[in-house]
Amino acid sequence: MKVNPALSHRTLARQLLIQALYQHELAGTPRTQLEQEFAARPEWPKIDQGLFRTALGYILAHRDELDAVYQPYLDRAFSLIDPVERGILRLGVYELTQTPAVPYKTVIDEAVELAKDFGAEESYKYVNAVLDKVSRAVRQIERSAG
Repeated sequence: MKVNPALSHRTLARQLLIQALYQHELAGTPRTQLEQEFAARPEWPKIDQGLFRTALGYILAHRDELDAVYQPYLDRAFSLIDPVERGILRLGVYELTQTPAVPYKTVIDEAVELAKDFGAEESYKYVNAVLDKVSRAVRQIERSAG
């Protein structure tokens, strides 16, 4: 991945997170090895390393719980969701449920951009629809206020 200096350090962290989650999903790479491998990448100094480490640890430890939050909003079997989209949905649900300081619109916008960059064609629409429904359930107060 080529780093775009115009992107924020948090956006760059999310991009690396999706790559790490994908690697874990396909190869079963353990968290510590993922952290070591990604810390050796040239982009590492430019990302929000705290976000990367915290989100990676939480998502890997609570994958089933995160999946349970968005699964009711899927229109197809969970097994048919592409591993990239699963990673994006897990990251989005993590941010919606565990980082209330990040506005829900930002979480969804970032997830949509990740889907555009890494997902299948048109997957961003699906990610947007699912995370919008999740945000209505888990960020009711924020959504009703604005």
